[in-house]
Amino acid sequence: AASTATKTASVTAPTPGSSFTYTVTATNSGNTPLLAATLSDPIPSGLTATAASASTGTCTVSAGQVDCAL
Repeated sequence: AASTATKTASVTAPTPGSSFTYTVTATNSGNTPLLAATLSDPIPSGLTATAASASTGTCTVSAGQVDCAL
């Protein structure tokens, strides 16, 4: 299966202490289902993640990264 992930931020230049949202979109462009897919995204230095969610599956925040089982 062919898959891609894209990441966008809700603001281009956040100010110190402000909140913003990263959105990561995973896409299966293949012709077969992805089974037991995972996505890991490291949290950039200087930032703190407070929550993570998935439209399908579950996500956790720990050890400086977001991990999702999709």
